[in-house]
Amino acid sequence: GHFPAFLLVMAGALLYMVDFNGGAPDAKSNPRSPNHRPSLRSSLLGEDNRNIDSSTSYQRHRHFPHPRFEQGRRQYVAKRDVFSLARRASGPNALGLAGGGDADMKAADGGAKEASDEYKAGQVVSLSEDGSLKKEILKVGEGESTPKRGDTVFAHYVGKLDDGTIFDSSRERNEAFRFPVGRGRVIKGWDVGIMTMRKGEIVKLTCPPLYAYGARGSPPKIPPEATLHFEIELLKWVQGDDLTGDTGVMKKILLKGDKWQSPKEGDDITISWKGRVDGKEFASAEKQVVSLGKTKMVEAFKRALLKMKKKEKCLLTVTPQYAAADNGIGSPPTASTPPETIEYELTLHTWDPIDDMTGDGGVLKKVVKKGEGWKTPKEGDEVSLRVLGRKMNGDQYLNDSVTFILGDGSICSGLSKSLVRMKKGENSQIKVKSQYLEENRIGHPGENVTEVLFDVVVEKWAEISVIDAEMGCKKKILKSGTGYESPKDRGHVTVSI
Repeated sequence: GHFPAFLLVMAGALLYMVDFNGGAPDAKSNPRSPNHRPSLRSSLLGEDNRNIDSSTSYQRHRHFPHPRFEQGRRQYVAKRDVFSLARRASGPNALGLAGGGDADMKAADGGAKEASDEYKAGQVVSLSEDGSLKKEILKVGEGESTPKRGDTVFAHYVGKLDDGTIFDSSRERNEAFRFPVGRGRVIKGWDVGIMTMRKGEIVKLTCPPLYAYGARGSPPKIPPEATLHFEIELLKWVQGDDLTGDTGVMKKILLKGDKWQSPKEGDDITISWKGRVDGKEFASAEKQVVSLGKTKMVEAFKRALLKMKKKEKCLLTVTPQYAAADNGIGSPPTASTPPETIEYELTLHTWDPIDDMTGDGGVLKKVVKKGEGWKTPKEGDEVSLRVLGRKMNGDQYLNDSVTFILGDGSICSGLSKSLVRMKKGENSQIKVKSQYLEENRIGHPGENVTEVLFDVVVEKWAEISVIDAEMGCKKKILKSGTGYESPKDRGHVTVSI
């Protein structure tokens, strides 16, 4: 019965191994040989399409039979090569109006050679392999530096179609266009072109469809397969991300952080920082613990820390508006003439998340030691905990181990709301305001106070489930069982009572 299946397997193996052009690996099956003819298998897999390098090696390129695969390949090549393109065109690392994403943006050796010619007005610089993306310098810029990836650039532009129709203009709005270059916020032609420009340079940038809005266009102003012509003036650029929208706080990452989480207001964080004015350090601190949103600090620190990751280090370039003197941590020295900008090196080492258990700041919980597993007690469970209570002046009024049914009203609601989020063995600090400290309950300080601080350790709890509410029958698990099956009605069981 298995013999036909065996034949099918053998046939598949033979199809995989046999060269349908027949024969041993000779010149015809050697991909480096000029007499090579593709086999049936290699034609299907695209292994015959090879670019043979004249020096030492060749690179294999696969054909993707489906258009969506081909589009994916072209987008990958575009992202991979766009930085190399701008670097070879004018030197900086590089990657335009959100637009088409199917351009094959390989660096062109010819473009690099042309860009190395004398920098002057009237020069035409090719920015793509086929020469379709190009810029014509109308006015030379200042210096030799150009924007780098992530810099925030400011530019004026007028965009036209082939027939001269203006479809967009920042000059008509009398407002410079600002965007982070190389982040994919604009069409690819812009990302490539802007990163080859110098301050004050004016160019005519020609963007073919593959570097603009592609085959679909951007209705109603830009038709399908449209070549766009921009006159662009690069006014200036500033390093890093604009955190305030007015370039008042510019952030440049010096060392990337871990994971994806950022602290929130109320969290206790550990930071290090150095402040400089005109290159001279005026203050610094190492591993300083602060409460974000509560500890007084310059506005620039707050804006940056809310977007930083653990172990991230960044450079902040700040205007005096966001770093006023006598404004807490990070404040620059008082001066008769405020500096134009202030620089900070800021490092976020770690932070302790503070959870708001009630949403109004009435009960705040900070984990000191993580607990075991993932389960937490629920109302009706029997909980055993060790609790230490202190007033805000440091006076201790409670130090006890207690066992109770969660939700029966024996402990204050501030503790109860926190315990349903704690795991076995967890140690947390809980700050509770007076509205969650009910009299005659565990945790009440015995007098009217604004708030108190608890140190709580959940030692254990026993799950209690209701078997029959009418009969008042409940079950408390003393020792967890194994597996997931339970006996059926009329089944035979063996028990000890």
